[in-house]
Amino acid sequence: MYQEYKIMTLTTCVSNRHPIGESDWTPNLENMVRSWALKAAIQREMHHTAAKRFTVLSTRLSMPVILLTTITSVGSFGAADSDQYKMWMYITGGLNLFSAFLASMVKYLKPDERCASHSRMAKLYDAYYRDLIVQLNLAPEERSSAEAVIDSYKARLEALIDESPLISDTISRETMAKNNISPPDDFRINIYGREVELKTRPLAT
Repeated sequence: MYQEYKIMTLTTCVSNRHPIGESDWTPNLENMVRSWALKAAIQREMHHTAAKRFTVLSTRLSMPVILLTTITSVGSFGAADSDQYKMWMYITGGLNLFSAFLASMVKYLKPDERCASHSRMAKLYDAYYRDLIVQLNLAPEERSSAEAVIDSYKARLEALIDESPLISDTISRETMAKNNISPPDDFRINIYGREVELKTRPLAT
């Protein structure tokens, strides 16, 4: 679904170039597109952080399983000629039980799949961010038309949001605090021509 929107975005933007010397861009439209780029950058960072944490979780669960499986396999051979065979069997059985528990946790939590999903979304948000930055770095008359950019990238952002896996509250709060953002967007929504009024008006309680 997202790939379809991306192809539509590129086709629409290329086919909606301005005549030379004309532009329908305004500062308010630029600010809106810039806010989308910033949202994409924040989402990219959150998904990247989530991917790294699921990688760590996968390692912490998988490595003990490998280690315990090796130990119990060697221990089973060593217990065959031991005078304390029964005790070795209890120890081996306990280690096998703990190893099975960790393997079940890996299967239940699916850290590798979640890591891959978050990594993919981080790359898609990064591509979205860079595409918008390219548009904003061009002179207004060199860009695709504002209407084409807004329609296409709005649909593309909605497709990204629909495909995105959930981000934990911990990662969300940490990212917001790191970037000095109060979710959602300081609880303020800009209205054209009323920016000063809205900044000075106290928030409803």
